[in-house]
Amino acid sequence: MSNNIIQKEFLIGYGNVKKVKIGKFNPLVFIGGPCAIESEKHSLVMALRIKKICEKLNIKFIFKSCFNKDSRSSPESFNGIGLDEGLSILQKVRNKIKVPVVSDFSDVAWAKPTGEVVDLLQIPAYLCRQTSILKAAAKTKKPLLLKKGQFMSPWNMKNSVRKLEFYGSNKILLTDRGTFFVCYIYCI
Repeated sequence: MSNNIIQKEFLIGYGNVKKVKIGKFNPLVFIGGPCAIESEKHSLVMALRIKKICEKLNIKFIFKSCFNKDSRSSPESFNGIGLDEGLSILQKVRNKIKVPVVSDFSDVAWAKPTGEVVDLLQIPAYLCRQTSILKAAAKTKKPLLLKKGQFMSPWNMKNSVRKLEFYGSNKILLTDRGTFFVCYIYCI
């Protein structure tokens, strides 16, 4: 990968969902949904409501929700409903609402089963440099959504992209969550 911006275009979606063309000069795509999967009913209601809003606004939509929020700050916080139930719910969203879905994973062993369900596989911000996670994600052969960690400068994302490319991935989307500034304490 060079320092030049490389613009690619590819489809997100497989099977009977409405595929979304992303990249190059295509319109922006809304990737959203509840942070954590709470229940099947909640996920289906949210996916349908967001889909209708996006259709009204003529915006392409990919439903995002996660089965395990491993990065919670408190051990008492809700972490999610778990791998098996979460993937089952995401599959139902795909089948009933007919939209592509994305979820992340925080354990190498979860990459393969997650990749078998989702249309787009997300690498969490706090794991965006972990070689084992990046390798497991690339092995799924799914398009990948790589979230930049707040602790990283934007230009350092090239190292994570290089790892993904090294392990065979060529459909990579980057997303920015912002940058952590050490001077924050002094700025307020």
